[in-house]
Amino acid sequence: GELELELGNIQEAIKRYERGVDLTEQIGNPAMMVTAYNNMYTAYKTADDAENALSWLEKAKETEKEMNSSERDHLRAQYETKFNLKRAEQERQLAEIQRTQQQAQLQQQRLIIMLGLAGICLLLISGFVLLRINKKRQDANVKLIESNQQLKELNQTVQDQKEELERLNNVKTKLFAIIAHDL
Repeated sequence: GELELELGNIQEAIKRYERGVDLTEQIGNPAMMVTAYNNMYTAYKTADDAENALSWLEKAKETEKEMNSSERDHLRAQYETKFNLKRAEQERQLAEIQRTQQQAQLQQQRLIIMLGLAGICLLLISGFVLLRINKKRQDANVKLIESNQQLKELNQTVQDQKEELERLNNVKTKLFAIIAHDL
């Protein structure tokens, strides 16, 4: 089409450009469509057909807007995707940090529980030892009480025997006194 346009064969250039427009519209490539529409505009402008030239220029500008809008939408979608990926990564990192904190907290709780259980076991063992010591002390006290009772009984027996001996000694002394007096 460009060659025909340069040679001055405007109608032939328009036909070739029209075939180009049909092909680009079938392909659906917006950039190629803008180029084809601009070629049609140039051809009609060269032919001094302002109405058709203006129509093709408007189509080119409208397609450019759509293409720019489409590109903006595409860029926006890319940025949203990047943003969502970054946010998902941050959320994953935050979840990882929270999981690590929870694990540390769980380990700390386990340690506290283990120390508590060890303390309880120590208290139970201490209590058991104290109970055994107390039981032995009570047994020793019972034996001491029994021994004290036996000692009291023995003391009473000794006291009774002493009194009996003193009485017998007094009787003996009186007897010897009487015998000595009679002699």
